[in-house]
Amino acid sequence: MTLDQPALLQWRDAVRRCIQTCLDCHVTCLATARYGLQKGGAYGKEKHVRLLFDCSAVCHLCVVLLHSSPDLQGRICEICAEYCERGARNCEQLAADEQLRACAESCRRCATECHQAAGDQ
Repeated sequence: MTLDQPALLQWRDAVRRCIQTCLDCHVTCLATARYGLQKGGAYGKEKHVRLLFDCSAVCHLCVVLLHSSPDLQGRICEICAEYCERGARNCEQLAADEQLRACAESCRRCATECHQAAGDQ
């Protein structure tokens, strides 16, 4: 099956948006993990911080694999979306904090773009 030109352009745009939101989410999750470690308390709990580091790593891996292994695109985007959804829920538990709200929003955007790049929506 071949894609017609408009479908191909739409697919490329979805992948480009996915890459950009993954990069944004990667940076935001790292910053939020560091913020949590510095702030301590509920923000610095091991489970919370580990999930942020994992989400950041998966977002980075997604970008790398989208550039180097297009045959894995659907699977890696789905895995990334799953981690981003977990990250968003994790941050929403502490959403009274501006940094955590921003992280939750970044994770939600990334999950949405990853689902679209995987062809789920």
